[in-house]
Amino acid sequence: MGRRFLIAPNHDGPGGVLRIYPAYLDIVFRGLTEDQVIERVIAKHLSIGTINARDGYHVIDEDDLPGGEVNDENDRLFDAWVLKDGVVSVDVERASNLGLEG
Repeated sequence: MGRRFLIAPNHDGPGGVLRIYPAYLDIVFRGLTEDQVIERVIAKHLSIGTINARDGYHVIDEDDLPGGEVNDENDRLFDAWVLKDGVVSVDVERASNLGLEG
């Protein structure tokens, strides 16, 4: 299992999803398990409105993101990512409309 990200719909930006990577090494998380860090990050983002329970959010392993890892090459298509039923994929039509053909 690789790094885990919090993924939620993005209604305010050009991309279809928000991708939040918890700062696992931050001093405020020292001594916590990965699951505890994720729980705190979810609680924080729910409280400040970055994500909401109505739209839903998912904790997704990096291996399950388009391209299988977060890097510059795979992020080229980030604005064309879509979230459906807990799965992130690239919307080919959106990528084409954004000039991001791969």
